[in-house]
Amino acid sequence: MKEDRLIKHNHLNDGTKSDCYRYFLGGLIYTIGITGKETDQNYSVLELLFPAGVEQNVPPHKHSNEKIVFYVVKGNFLFEYGDKIIKADPGMFLNLKSIIFHLYKKIGVEEGKLIMIISPAGFENYFKEVGMPFKDDYNTNTPDIKTDDDRITLHIGEAKYGLKFIGE
Repeated sequence: MKEDRLIKHNHLNDGTKSDCYRYFLGGLIYTIGITGKETDQNYSVLELLFPAGVEQNVPPHKHSNEKIVFYVVKGNFLFEYGDKIIKADPGMFLNLKSIIFHLYKKIGVEEGKLIMIISPAGFENYFKEVGMPFKDDYNTNTPDIKTDDDRITLHIGEAKYGLKFIGE
């Protein structure tokens, strides 16, 4: 592999940059680790942190274009994918095709962590547009924000990103 094609990351998150790479949305912290800009728009990689204390879920939705791979790093999850229900534990990969409704939920009150690989890239920008910048340098305490606007906020980027929520 050529050295100039290696992607190296050292996010210092010192609060001086305006392009924050961590976002708070719907009770979760999304960290954009690799952007489409860094991969010629082939893929992007995000970390999803589900804070300890409560069960959290991402509501049922589908993507019109992106294929998504999840890797369970920490915690136990329940994925609903089409008509399938999958219990996912640490070390498990899940490969989701576009246009199939899915949801995922952290089970239990322990912290949960997923790695999400999105292909093609671009959808990572959804979190930049609708999430709240979060610069708490890997402190897993989420902002003390209790709002009914989270469901509305999730819908803001639907048309632009080909995202469709159901049951809202």
